Amino acid sequence: MPKCVWNGGIKDQRLKIENFQSQVCVCAASTNLTCAKGRAEMGLKMNKNVFHKLSYGVYVVSTWDNGRPTGCTANSAMQITSSPATIAVSVNHDNYTNKCIKETGRFAISILAEDSVPSIIGTFGFQSGKDADKFSEVEYRVADLMPVVTDSCGYIACEVIDSMETATHTVFLGEVKGAEAFGNREAMTYSYYHKVIKGKSPKNAPTYLPEAE
Repeated sequence: MPKCVWNGGIKDQRLKIENFQSQVCVCAASTNLTCAKGRAEMGLKMNKNVFHKLSYGVYVVSTWDNGRPTGCTANSAMQITSSPATIAVSVNHDNYTNKCIKETGRFAISILAEDSVPSIIGTFGFQSGKDADKFSEVEYRVADLMPVVTDSCGYIACEVIDSMETATHTVFLGEVKGAEAFGNREAMTYSYYHKVIKGKSPKNAPTYLPEAE
């Protein structure tokens, strides 16, 4: 497999991908399957609802804004490696937190629990940190140099070591510099947030899908 390059594209890589897509289309045609290109030509739409079958959590991604704590909600975060421990998190370009992470080079992830106060999600997900002092509305502490939400399962503090820009989001890679669990609470999943809490996704969320009319 070709090596993945986060910053910058490689012409040879694109050619290999295009060649791969062509081969897949031929194979699909011979087996009565429909590839993405074929579906587009037939006017068919992909079923994006299947994305909800992926597993997500509910997190508060935090950082500093000139000495003031700020942050936003996120549902796309994952551990990439164990040694050194590395975390990836996706943050929308329109989130003020995105700009602040790029300036500070650090972020923390507070892992919300099933019994975390639901209003935390609204506080960090439905208003901008540029205009609102979000942390004034929740209990928090500074741990491993980062502001973290105390009403959570725990936190992971990271230093940015790389990033990748997509059309709408920045994926930050962070090397873990500190972490702690707050008790033994069940982490909130994105499914739990929707089905039990009956919450909605902010439009800046990576997994946002408009509600069916």
